[in-house]
Amino acid sequence: MVRLDEENMKAIVPEIIDMEERKLIGLSVRTSIRDNTANRTVARLWETVSQRLRDIPESISSRRVGALTFPSIFHPETSEFVYFAGYEARESEEAPAGMETQIVPSGRYVAFANDGLLSEIDFIYAYYNNVWLPQSGYEGTGGIEVELYEEAFAGVDRGKNEPIVCFPIRQAERGGE
Repeated sequence: MVRLDEENMKAIVPEIIDMEERKLIGLSVRTSIRDNTANRTVARLWETVSQRLRDIPESISSRRVGALTFPSIFHPETSEFVYFAGYEARESEEAPAGMETQIVPSGRYVAFANDGLLSEIDFIYAYYNNVWLPQSGYEGTGGIEVELYEEAFAGVDRGKNEPIVCFPIRQAERGGE
């Protein structure tokens, strides 16, 4: 269970950004929170993708990007989501054999830096959904959520990684006007 207390929330400073479209090359997996926790599904996916970086000759950088696609109605205890782990690539780049592409659409996002361990990233998701979004004047679009990892990504279980987690948003419509 993620603990949302006042001390933890003080350190979070969201930033509204306009993100350009990104083409990713990598691999994806369908999983659930329960499956991922029990089987390290996403961590194992990252290990596989990291071994394939050399197969992407035109990658823009070795910056890793995670793209999460959730169903329109998501139940944390039972729903599955798709996690795409990959690298930014040039628009003209084709996915190598056995890999796939994912387009992250351009748009407005709210970005949160996670300055802790990667295992603490759940705090960012809980804060966004339960604290920031309800009082922000924005609403989620239901689009792809993005995790941006610096080139110095140490690995899923290896110290601080400080990803930036980005949620697609739009101005909330005002009711009754």
